[in-house]
Amino acid sequence: MATKFQKIAVLSLTLGSIATAVLIVFFHLTPSLFVKIEPTSPECDNMKILPCRMEDTIQSTNIKQQQRGTDVHDDDNASTPVFFRLFFTYRYFEQLTMTTNNLISLVSLATLLHGHAVIPYVHNSRMSGVPQGIGRNRKLHDIRYFNMSRYFNINGVNTVLKRHHHTPLVSYNYLTSHCNKTLDVLIHFMFQGSMANKDAKKWYKINNKILQQAKERLAENGRGWTLCPFIANANIGQQLGKFNIKRYICVDPTKFQSVDKFAKQVLKNDKCVGFVQWKGIGVNRAWFNLTRNQRIKPSLFPHNEQLITIAKTFIRRYLSPAYIAVHGRIERLLIGKTFQIGIHHVRSCMQILNRTLHRLRQQHHIEHSFLSTDLADSGSDTVYNKYYEQELKLTKKKELYRMAMAELSQSHIFNASYVDENNRSILQDNGATAIVEMQIVSRADILITIGG
Repeated sequence: MATKFQKIAVLSLTLGSIATAVLIVFFHLTPSLFVKIEPTSPECDNMKILPCRMEDTIQSTNIKQQQRGTDVHDDDNASTPVFFRLFFTYRYFEQLTMTTNNLISLVSLATLLHGHAVIPYVHNSRMSGVPQGIGRNRKLHDIRYFNMSRYFNINGVNTVLKRHHHTPLVSYNYLTSHCNKTLDVLIHFMFQGSMANKDAKKWYKINNKILQQAKERLAENGRGWTLCPFIANANIGQQLGKFNIKRYICVDPTKFQSVDKFAKQVLKNDKCVGFVQWKGIGVNRAWFNLTRNQRIKPSLFPHNEQLITIAKTFIRRYLSPAYIAVHGRIERLLIGKTFQIGIHHVRSCMQILNRTLHRLRQQHHIEHSFLSTDLADSGSDTVYNKYYEQELKLTKKKELYRMAMAELSQSHIFNASYVDENNRSILQDNGATAIVEMQIVSRADILITIGG
């Protein structure tokens, strides 16, 4: 039987060829991971650029609000702030964990600019600034996005933000009412990379010549921004609910590492600010220096209590008293390969995993195991969209999943049919299901991770 202290075994299986390297490392895991984590007191930045004290801290609530707790809006429990600017993002980049990380960087930027970020909507692990959604998901399905409270406890999120000296999130309805359905400026960041160019031409219905002319203006004027009236072609104001947009501009993100410079030269006196897309900070992303703010990890954001309860119930019914969890990032073994080669890689990986699971069960006297993978319906949509473009359809992904499960014996998977009927509606969203799986994985006695 496993010891009473929880352990995690991290197994990395990299399949560059048939030969596979296996490494298992044990370390203790506290049961509070992802669950009601109270943020620790702010720590100094690792680079020691500034003293361990947040300068220009923005008080987002008045004294009465602090005494009675967080005041909220009725749609998604966002705090009511005393603010200077509001920041709205139409498109968010990437899926659940990474897009949450990008949201955190947006909040950090908004804080340094004396403002607040607007809460996004969520659907199938992705985020959108508007409830009707954007992009490929909207084209493939007739859907609506949910309030972010479906994934996270918003009051808890705002508590984490404030304890780390960030301004709290505000609701979409608050943006609408305070800004009087007007954005002072809508900004398109000219991110680097061929995909960014392709997206810009598609979103704004422009040709390469018009896009290059905008880039040339950016290079010639030396300001780092230029007027881009073609952004209006995306009809974002209409999708916001007939918003008036005063200025459309393109910004070269490589020219603005300084947040103060961005405020003085681009935003000026603008109070209601929109971004067409926010990709966070890094290579082919924004270059803002956000080290003046305390860093926050997505794992500090408390999840929806109903999802936590669903996970605990599943563990009690099917996995107690102890279990091994496997988290598989299978899509990285497929991207860039033909379908048949991808199947060979996945099958080899699962066979090695099965042998490892058998050994660990015997060694630690653990009967149950649980599998969470991005091949499931609640997993990543990257593989689906890649094969969809190649006209291989969703059935190929399901075929891979069935094959992977066939190679892996005696492992439980999470399915909404195992959940009490009154809790199933929240699991219609794949992102909510992914969070339940995240909760189950985080509570395992041993954790194995595989893939890229």
